[in-house]
Amino acid sequence: MSFLPVFIAQLATGSCGGSNCGPASVAMASHRAQRGVRPVGTTAWPPRPADIRRRIDPNGSCGGTSFEENAAAVLALYGVTLTPRYRLPWADYRTLLDAGRGAHTSILYSALRGTRWDSCPTFGGGHAIAVNDVAELGAGVAYPGSPAGTYARVGDPLADGRWLASIGRRALNGWQWWPESVLRDATGQRAGAGLVNASVTIDTEYPASVVIAGSGVNVRQSPAVTAARYGKSTQLADRDHLLGTRAAIRRLADGVNVLPIATRLPLIGWVTGGPWTVGSVTGNVWASVLIDGKPRYIAKALVR
Repeated sequence: MSFLPVFIAQLATGSCGGSNCGPASVAMASHRAQRGVRPVGTTAWPPRPADIRRRIDPNGSCGGTSFEENAAAVLALYGVTLTPRYRLPWADYRTLLDAGRGAHTSILYSALRGTRWDSCPTFGGGHAIAVNDVAELGAGVAYPGSPAGTYARVGDPLADGRWLASIGRRALNGWQWWPESVLRDATGQRAGAGLVNASVTIDTEYPASVVIAGSGVNVRQSPAVTAARYGKSTQLADRDHLLGTRAAIRRLADGVNVLPIATRLPLIGWVTGGPWTVGSVTGNVWASVLIDGKPRYIAKALVR
């Protein structure tokens, strides 16, 4: 699991609480980017939405805030870098999350109407949330009675546990696991079907082992896309199911399927190498993993 930052609600953040979803979400994302460590020279920590709001508008107006305004504010206050991305394909958004980034993310709140994740039934407009990570969870883990599946861990600044008189229950309180389908629908209703508007942090997660994200992934002998390939993750034909799986790492030197791609590979470390591009995501950090007793290299966006 990824580092979990403090949860920050918006309604208790001062006179502009009703419109502080952006500052509250970027505060959570900033705390995550620092893995909870106070930046040198800061006075208030964890980040406070009121300070972020004041940096955006010293005159005290209470309008909505943009990704750019919030990113500029936390860079000035905490030295944290977030990168706004608009109409990002869902697959690329997932790649960013899987690569160890958090995201200040835009949704349409009406998409949550009638679900357990609706923490303000009288509101249905544009809203900002913090998305921390995505995980495969077993039955009953996300919430009581939840089915097994893919979930995103979300900090909704409106989920503060207050009583919701219009529907006779309390709002959820703190970080919650949302089904991936719920998050995808809510982001798509804001940015366009299958798209996401978000402002993402730097990579912050460093697991002890990784797994290849899917088939078609090149495994290199050194950290560069121009380097010789050791192997490639491949969907197998029926006759090739010697490993009891439909996908494996195929060693190119002799065509042998050496490992199922679901195998967790020992992580030697993260190394800086040549640039790579996966969809619209770019980077130069590679996972150094142990295969066949030697270091092999995979672009960070292609491991989880």
